[in-house]
Amino acid sequence: MRSVADVVEVVLDEVAVRDRVQRMMRNARREFLALVTPPFRVIAVEDAGRTPVHVSGANRTVYDRRVLEVPGIAELMRLHAQPGEDWRVHERVPMKLIVVDREIAVLSAVQADIGPPATMVVHRSSLLEALVGYFQFVWSEAVPLPFRQAPAGDHTSILPPEDQRLLALMLAGLPDRAIATHLGIGHRSVQRRVRQLMDLAGVSTRAQLGWQAHKHGWLTEDDDKAS
Repeated sequence: MRSVADVVEVVLDEVAVRDRVQRMMRNARREFLALVTPPFRVIAVEDAGRTPVHVSGANRTVYDRRVLEVPGIAELMRLHAQPGEDWRVHERVPMKLIVVDREIAVLSAVQADIGPPATMVVHRSSLLEALVGYFQFVWSEAVPLPFRQAPAGDHTSILPPEDQRLLALMLAGLPDRAIATHLGIGHRSVQRRVRQLMDLAGVSTRAQLGWQAHKHGWLTEDDDKAS
């Protein structure tokens, strides 16, 4: 019979946690699932938008909306996006979680701003299956982000990249001023471009614009295939 120690390890040392996470990301082959939320004490914020590039199956990450409010992070995510990645954003992601190949998971047990970060490493078990199930639930409630690289020759969206990024940030729930900061444009320019997109879609509200954007494939393709 397996003991609790065979299923769950508790790691307190920040360096050990960082090394474990990086090793898991390097070793991911079939599937990579992650929930990303502040604060970024063990993994730097600039590394939060990076996922393994050699995963043959699902490569899915859900970001807390507050991550996108970090100046420059949205552009950094866009620059590091790789084909096959699927990213979504949720209003509030309650914990940090990484699951690799459904063989092993790492999750934070204590908020890092309260005290020394305690991290649990969970091996294959019913607990690991429950964590995968929880990830699937959060994923189903999250909004797609179109920062990933489209496959070569994919020209399905009629929108230029800057308008796709604007829509993504708007659907992620960022206020107009935060969107303006991310895109390096003025607040009024954001409002004007949103109005132009609404006119293009033939709608009168931003909620309707988001629905039409998904309907017409203005963001990314196949966002719902992995749900």
